Order: sequence, then C-alpha cells, then structure tokens
Amino acid sequence: MSQSSPGTSIQTKITVALLLVFVLVLVVSMVFSVRNERAMVEEVILQHTQDTADSYFDAVNIMMITGTLANRDILRKKVMSQPDVVDARIIRGEEINKLFGPGFEEEKIRDDLDRRALSGEKITEISEEDSGRVLTVLNPIRASKDYRGTDCLMCHMVPEGTVLGAVRVSYSLATLDDHISDNLMRLGLTQMVLFIAGFLVILYLLRRLIVSPLKRVREVLVQVERNSDLSAEVKDIKSNDEIGAVASALNNMLGRFRGSMQQVSGMTHQL
Repeated sequence: MSQSSPGTSIQTKITVALLLVFVLVLVVSMVFSVRNERAMVEEVILQHTQDTADSYFDAVNIMMITGTLANRDILRKKVMSQPDVVDARIIRGEEINKLFGPGFEEEKIRDDLDRRALSGEKITEISEEDSGRVLTVLNPIRASKDYRGTDCLMCHMVPEGTVLGAVRVSYSLATLDDHISDNLMRLGLTQMVLFIAGFLVILYLLRRLIVSPLKRVREVLVQVERNSDLSAEVKDIKSNDEIGAVASALNNMLGRFRGSMQQVSGMTHQL
C-alpha cells in the first residue's frame, strides 16, 4: 500500500488562521473608524454650518434695521469667503417679493431644496458632488413678534408664522474627508506594522515551543518504527507543558519496552 503524502503542517494552519484573523480585524476596525470619524466630522460641521447660517441672517437682520440692506451682497460675499463655504444665500419668499420686489438673482428659488425650505421645512442634507461631499443647511425664516430679539411684524405686514424666506449655507466636506483618509491610511499602516511584528514573534514562539519539540518527538517515533530501535529516546525537551509531558511519557514507554525485551531475551537464553 502506498504511503499517503503528508498533510498541511500545524505551523501552516496556525499561520493561515492568524492571517485571516488579522485581515478580519483590520477590515472591521477600518470600517468602524471611517464611520465614527465621518459621523464626528458631520456632527461638528453641521453645528458650524448652522451657526454660520444664523449669524448670516442676524447680520442681514441688522442691515434691515439700520437701513443698509442694499449692501447685503457684500455680506454674502464675506460669508462665502470662509474656508470650504461653497454657497450662502438668503432665499426670498413670495410675500417679500410682493412687498419689496424680486431682489438679487442669488435670492431667487433655484432648486427643490429652496422650494421645500420656503414651504417651512428645515433641511439638512449631504450630497455627493464632483469635488466631494457637500453639507447643505436650509433654515426657514418665519415672521414672529420676537425672532431672535426682533419684531418682524413691524416691517412685514403678514400673519405671524408666515415663511418670509430661508437661509441656505452649503459647506464642502472634501478637505475634512481628505484628512480622514490620510488618518485612516496612517492608522492602517501602523496596524500592519504592529501585526507584522506580533506575527513574527508568534511564529518564533510557535516554532520554538511547539513545532520543534513535536518534530523531535516525531523523529524518535520514526526511528523506532524503521529500525526497531527501542534505545532511542526524546532528548532536550524539559518543559513542563503538554509537549514535555508527551515526550516524558514516550521515553517511559520505550524504557518499559526495553526492560520487557531484556526479560524476554534472558528467558529465551535460559531456555
């Protein structure tokens, strides 16, 4: 009967298992890191954009009170000059257009988001543009006797609660997304270096503590099988672990076999 070829070694199996675990841990950690970093960035930038929108309208409101509203486009350009702000507009509602005219071109309705905001919906949306992700915030402006300290009904003869317009500010997340990608790249490289170092240490310990002792035990068993040499024994294994116990038990068994064979040989000689 032909002898079957040896199977995969323990070292190979453990190495493959470690590689699979590393890949799984790396992928899962990177996915969670991406989600957590993006969620944190979105939360911070959302608050910043909301504050920018509120400050923008507060400044326009002051212009209304002081009679300098004709210079509001200068204020818009000032807001637009902030880093990563890609759009800043005051959208005029129908009631304002009836009282004061259509205003500037930038104050007209451009898309469905503007229409939804003028219907009273507060909107926060992240869209994918060619340059990257863009966070857009639209806050409806309702007529009120006390809107952030100002009585809107003194100038706008409309029922309280009427949507007079909306503030729209869009903020590009491309720069922050690039920073996140760079951070994740450094994190991935750091994890890979740490894994390779740990992997090499584990392989060294695996070979020294398991593979090499098992190899010596196997060599003794092969010697006994091929040469019927009961004088062979496992040497240089003095550890107190399971492999050391196996080696000690094998040596004791071979010693008993030698004793038994000597007794049989003696009895045969006497006969």
